[in-house]
This record gives sequence, C-alpha cells and structure tokens, in this order.
Amino acid sequence: MKGAGLILKFISTVLLLSISLAVLACGGGTASEEVAKQVEDTPVATEVAPTAAPPKPTSTNVPEPTQDTQDTQESAAPEPTSTPIPEPTATPTPVPTATPVPTATPTPVPTATPLGEFTVVTSYGYSLGIDGTIDVNSLAWLGGGPNASQGLVNFTAAGTAVILIWQPAQGQPLSVLTGLGLGVLQASQPATTFTGIAEGTINSNNRETAFGGFAGADSSGNAVGGGLIGSWSCGASEFIIIVTGADSTLVQIRFDRMLNNFECVAR
Repeated sequence: MKGAGLILKFISTVLLLSISLAVLACGGGTASEEVAKQVEDTPVATEVAPTAAPPKPTSTNVPEPTQDTQDTQESAAPEPTSTPIPEPTATPTPVPTATPVPTATPTPVPTATPLGEFTVVTSYGYSLGIDGTIDVNSLAWLGGGPNASQGLVNFTAAGTAVILIWQPAQGQPLSVLTGLGLGVLQASQPATTFTGIAEGTINSNNRETAFGGFAGADSSGNAVGGGLIGSWSCGASEFIIIVTGADSTLVQIRFDRMLNNFECVAR
C-alpha cells in the first residue's frame, strides 16, 4: 500500500508539470510563476525501492550429544595413564656351599686288657707275658719236644699273630737271625710274598735287639699286611720273634709289648 501511494504522488507531479508548461506556452507569465512556485513548494516524492525485509532467523536445532558422542569425545582426548615404575627386584646373594669336611677314619685302638687277664709262658727257662687270657701252642723247633734249649710257641691276639723261636746260641750276627725269621715266615705261607722294607737295632729292657719290617703281597700283587721281626741273645740261647697283621699299628703295639714283657730268666 505504501508503494502505490508513492506512484500516485509521482503521477500527480508529472501532470502538474505538464499543465504548467502548457500555460507558459500560451503566454501566461504570472500563471507560470505561480505554477512554478507551486511546483517548487510541492515536495517531490522520491520513490524508494522497497527494501526486502531480512529473513527471520531460522532456529537451528542443535543436536544434543548422545552417549556415544560423549564417549567418543572423551576417548578422543584420553587422560594420561600413569605407568607404574617396577620396583627393582633384589637379586639374592648366593650363599656359598660349605665344603664337607672329610671324616677322619679313626685308627683302631687295641682294647686294653683288664688287670688280672695276663698269660705268662715260663715253662722253658724264660718268661713271656701276654696281654689277656691266651691259648699258647708249643712245638719243637729242632726235633723232639720243646724244652729249655729249643722250641717254638705261637698264638693270636687282638688281630695279630705271634711266633717266638728259641735255639742254642751260635754266635751269628742278630741281622742273620732276623733274616732266618723271614725265611721261616715265607715257608709257612708260600702263597704270600714277603719283602723286607726296613731294618735296624734298638735297646729293649737293656738288651740289644735287631729288628726288620716287611710287607706281604698275594699272587696278584695285592697287599695282604705285613709285620715286624726281632732277634736278641740271652746267655746260651738266641731268640727270634715274628709279629704279623693287617693293621700296622696293632702290629707295632704287639711287637713292643712282647719285647717289654720278655725276661731271659723265668720268674
């Protein structure tokens, strides 16, 4: 409606101008001035093109984030996860293994014979004391039966075997007598080979005594023990003692006991 009014005013203005021009052409000056003044006084309506109203803003529905969107947004920017620092594991210090101490093998000690258990040989002019109650065998050495001039006794005790020989003195060195004793032993045990390993002289009960040590081996060369031989003189008689056994300690003890417990004259 506003636009139509403007158009009518524009047409009226044009008509007025046309009439004024016609009057001027006919010579009417006053009328022309009045028309001109009227035209000047009449405001010319300037048609202004209607301006289109700006469109009303359309409300855009902003979609609310769904649970998945929130999860996606949250997962898009993950919070930093603290990485646990492993605690250092203590390395166990190896405990040194104790080296086993070798067990010492005890050396068998001969059993002490109680006082009162003592065997004494006195039948042939000399005296020989033996620890313990011992069965003693008596034999002839040079023929006949054993007597004060010659003979042989033997017995076993505490893992040892003992032979005592006596005969008339012939004035030969004591070392020869020890050799004779080894020969006697060899003849009594032909399956064993006896080899001398030591010899010397000692003083026992104020008597010079020669001794010799020997070792025994079987036919395969395996050791089968050994022993000691001793020899001495008593007036008109010579004596030879042979002690053998598998244990050298027991042999040594028995040998010393025989020498210490021997007397040239029977008591």
